[in-house]
Amino acid sequence: MSLKASQQTHYGDLQNQLNLLELIIDSMSEGVAVADATGQLIMFNPAAKEILGLNAVQAAQEEWASYYGLYYEENATTPIPTDKIPMVRAIHGEHVNNEVLYVRNTTRRGGLFIRLSARPLRDKLGNLHGGLVVFQDVTEEKKAVDALRQSEAKLRKAKEAAEVASRAKSEFLANITHEIRTPLGIMLGFCDMLLELPKLPDPHKEWIEVIRKNGGHLFSLVEGILDLSKIEAGKLETKKVTFPLIEEMANTLSSLAQEAEAKGLALETTYQGAIPEYVHSCPVKLRQIFLNIIGNAIKFTDEGVIRVSVRYEKPLVEFEVSDTGVGIADEHKGTLFKPFSQVDMSYTRKYGGTGLGLVLSRSLAEALGGTLELKESTPGKGSMFRFSIHPGVTKQQRPKTVASPLIAPDVLAGVKVLVVEDSLDNQVLLGHFLRSAGAEVHLARNGAEGVTKAMSEKFDLVLMDIQMPELDGYAATRALRAKGFKTPIIALTAHAVRQERSRCLRVGCDDYLSKPIDPSLLVRTVAKYAKKKPRPTLVNAGVEAE
Repeated sequence: MSLKASQQTHYGDLQNQLNLLELIIDSMSEGVAVADATGQLIMFNPAAKEILGLNAVQAAQEEWASYYGLYYEENATTPIPTDKIPMVRAIHGEHVNNEVLYVRNTTRRGGLFIRLSARPLRDKLGNLHGGLVVFQDVTEEKKAVDALRQSEAKLRKAKEAAEVASRAKSEFLANITHEIRTPLGIMLGFCDMLLELPKLPDPHKEWIEVIRKNGGHLFSLVEGILDLSKIEAGKLETKKVTFPLIEEMANTLSSLAQEAEAKGLALETTYQGAIPEYVHSCPVKLRQIFLNIIGNAIKFTDEGVIRVSVRYEKPLVEFEVSDTGVGIADEHKGTLFKPFSQVDMSYTRKYGGTGLGLVLSRSLAEALGGTLELKESTPGKGSMFRFSIHPGVTKQQRPKTVASPLIAPDVLAGVKVLVVEDSLDNQVLLGHFLRSAGAEVHLARNGAEGVTKAMSEKFDLVLMDIQMPELDGYAATRALRAKGFKTPIIALTAHAVRQERSRCLRVGCDDYLSKPIDPSLLVRTVAKYAKKKPRPTLVNAGVEAE
């Protein structure tokens, strides 16, 4: 083959390859633009024209941004600078990767977003011959990403708002429980004092016991609302100890049996098979479940019998409570375990209640390793609830010896106590309980007076109210510890939340008692700390870690 024929063959092959390449580029869904080293656009595929809405322009580089409408942002008022145009950067040897621009021109009034990459075109020797830009329409993708980011931002704001609301709710509950518990504690305390009178006429005694009973009911409602808040916040506390299960049940059921007897109902208890003699659980929460579930059975039953059965189905101890009461219709069963819900508003008017008992009891049962469910119920025939707890120990285990709760009359003999309390009523109550146990009691009306008295006389213990005018209990305790005061300080507060106890301990208190004050617990706590050696001096006692 002659040289000319050979050249023609190679030229034909090259032309075929160029035609194929041009066909491929024209078929691409991405826009492709090529410029030479002088900035003249020498290739502009159909997709480029369709995306941008314009043909290749034979104009100076300075006009490209305004002609095609290239902007950094959708709301930008001026096009991007010439030296920032991806094609210009590629012609000057720069690589551009996945850059997003906004396109708004005479044919694209609505605008669109494009993602593009640019590369310099070089020969084999590395000399620049132009630039290549490949781009695609990413408007829908950009909108989706922006919408996702906005949703995430809204979620963050909603989460922050929820956290703020939760904190506000916790503060509100702490304040409202303080406002309710303080006068309630005073009322119950004075009832106890009246009941101690030796020659109280029987009718008067009965009236006082009615006040005491209903005050206790009100207190349980306050505790229920507070417990619900703790459950919602995931901060429900259970103090587990080893205790005799059957004995604890007998004590709880004895009080419930009186309620049942008053309505003419029988309360029967059966034990199926071997029951663990001792369990390691929280007796307070278990008692609360019994009072709620069996109390409901008594409340909603007008005649018949309440049956309580216990069995040990490893690994759980199960309790079934059945009644012959009003029962629950199928359409109401779904709302049983929702807060503040009752199956029928007519029941609320007839029987009372807040609708918190079942939801609290289920959460308490779950906290004790079990659950609570409605086993069966038929309107007009009665209901059966089943709940369970994890026993934690076997029946062979025994609890540690616990001191008797009985308080000797002279257990605080020789103990000198400073009571720092602004409420005159609480001063009377605390003084009565402490003096009855043999203590010598001195009073201070606020934190400032308490600091002065504590530093000027020798006391075995200080009872420090937290909420006081002029100088509150936190500041008074910090001031005393900063002065080197080593005598035990016990905080007194109606804020029945865990954070309150932690804060009291942080500022330098040795322990914490919540109102209403339990007289026996008060005396035991004073006896415990009054006989301790003085505490060591605290470092940086004047600073509270928030």
